Amino acid sequence: MEKLKVTFLYSASGFGGIVRNLGYIVNGLDRQKFEIHVILLTDTEEPGSILSIENPAVSFQSLHTAGRLDFKTIRSLASYLKSNQIDVLSCHGFKADVFGWILRFLFRVPVRLLSIAHGWVTPGAKLQLYYALDKTVMHFFDRIIFVSEQQLIRNRWWFFPKNKVAVVNNAIDCDKFLGASDQRDRARQDHGFKDDQFVLGFVGRLSAEKNVAALIQSLDRLTRKGHDLKALIVGDGPQRSLLQCLAAELGLADAVVFAGYVADTLPLYQAMDAFVSCSRREGLPNSLLESQAVGLPCVVSNIGGHTDVVVDEKTGLLFRLDNDTELDEKIIQLLDNREFRENLGQAGRERVKSQFNLRQRIEKLERLYWQLGSGRAET
Repeated sequence: MEKLKVTFLYSASGFGGIVRNLGYIVNGLDRQKFEIHVILLTDTEEPGSILSIENPAVSFQSLHTAGRLDFKTIRSLASYLKSNQIDVLSCHGFKADVFGWILRFLFRVPVRLLSIAHGWVTPGAKLQLYYALDKTVMHFFDRIIFVSEQQLIRNRWWFFPKNKVAVVNNAIDCDKFLGASDQRDRARQDHGFKDDQFVLGFVGRLSAEKNVAALIQSLDRLTRKGHDLKALIVGDGPQRSLLQCLAAELGLADAVVFAGYVADTLPLYQAMDAFVSCSRREGLPNSLLESQAVGLPCVVSNIGGHTDVVVDEKTGLLFRLDNDTELDEKIIQLLDNREFRENLGQAGRERVKSQFNLRQRIEKLERLYWQLGSGRAET
């Protein structure tokens, strides 16, 4: 069988979930059926922007781009795609989507276009304009993949053609987490946590939409009530210094540990007693899936992306966004009942294993790529 040639195009901007999800896809595709090329568009060096590629046959290159639209780079991409006779261009992120549209319709590159919509979650007027441009050009793509049902519902007013849209939930390599060896004691010692302290955790990019300040403020309120709590915040981003200052102002500099960007997050999940996300916007967060796969009870805001994963009071706890009282009550509910949190953790693990398994996602994506690649795009 002749291999299908797929190029994955992504930008380093907003590297968090995009890079991790793309890594899962690139490493998971059947090597006997796909010839895989990966191209990173970058104008900066950010930690975590480079994929961890396990397949030595994958072709990877990084292209520097000068500004938002660099036609010299686009011409180089056009030449690369044509010379390698690429069948499908899989775009990840708004910059990659715009480049893909230009390559297909201005440079007449005969590839099928597929976009995976990873979230459109970062706030800001400028970014909202970019997101609007992204959603506009996506109407010209051959296939649009949403990572959750709620993400599709949120964007229904963009009237994407139904015959082009599919929902393929984000997923994780459950085996990595379900069969993991216990590194809890060592990880807690490394970060200064005592055995009897309850550690609230968060993993993700430290940006405004993640609303990590709400977790720190909840920690402050609960410790003032006498609860022996700590927080472990894993990740980096534009709000890290602000969050560190907030912790210091509240007298929590020793209670909140900022671990920074960590490639292998498993030991840090195991150091936690509960996962908390106060996010304002999500696609379908890897960190929630990973924390549940480890067996952590989760307290998360009731937004799309979270509600795709968590069944309230059964596989986790939901609280109303910006409702500080509810957030505190949900955390106390876990503190006061060990059996309840263990049951939540077990139920969450089983749901992720059955509903958000990476192998299932890869199989769906493989079928979509083959459907597109069955006929090259007309020029």
